[in-house]
Amino acid sequence: MLQFAPNTIKEYLLQNGFAQAALTLDALSIAGAQEWQICTIQSTLQFFKDAGLAINDQLLRKGLKQLIGLGVLGVNSLKNSRRGRPSLVYRLPSWEAVAAVLGLILHEKENHHSVEPSHFVSVRAYRAGLHRSYIMANQKKLISRAFLGQRLGVSARSTYNYEQRTDIIAKPQYETRLLDSTAILKLPERKKSSKFFLLITYQREMTEAEKDQFFAWVSPDARKSMHPMIEDRKKLPLIRYLALRERRLGRSVFLAWQTENSYEIA
Repeated sequence: MLQFAPNTIKEYLLQNGFAQAALTLDALSIAGAQEWQICTIQSTLQFFKDAGLAINDQLLRKGLKQLIGLGVLGVNSLKNSRRGRPSLVYRLPSWEAVAAVLGLILHEKENHHSVEPSHFVSVRAYRAGLHRSYIMANQKKLISRAFLGQRLGVSARSTYNYEQRTDIIAKPQYETRLLDSTAILKLPERKKSSKFFLLITYQREMTEAEKDQFFAWVSPDARKSMHPMIEDRKKLPLIRYLALRERRLGRSVFLAWQTENSYEIA
């Protein structure tokens, strides 16, 4: 089983602008670098290559520079037998030592969310991999995008972008409040940028496809004479005349806003 860096350390680094450092520590961990092992840039790149991690020299150097600046890595310069600048030599401390330097406390049952080797190609891909791993461990739970973005040090919108063309399914959850005539008359006359919208509920006749689905046990000829109703809903902009129109049609008009999402992996 592959070992990944503790979430407490990774999330702290991501949230404070040290994404390359988080990626580098995670990569070193799963590549098999041992605690207090002496490493060079070239030996580290070879670790990554052997582990199937596509991390380039530039990304590694940025990560090491951040870790050195944070005081996580102790470094020395090793003179080469050939001409050229000295090699950078560093040691990878224990996770407890890393946490102590950063002022963090590791949990007794620390989570170590995994990412696929392909996610180490860039910081964006790495964050996307951590996002999917968190969703995998918390399926069916209600989670806000603001929280998901905050834990990775990005905007809520970025978490939405990470999910596009993937197997992550986000199901929005809403809060609603039924509007009476007085409340409807207080709605804006024109469309404005707002997290609120109108949610309309109404009864409509089933389509033939819906009849086939819900009344599969009824013969096709008998279904033609059926006129069953089903409750439906639609979203509309928060505009007064739309709410009044729907209310005149006898439909229930709700003020609605999205709260969290329920997530699943397909």
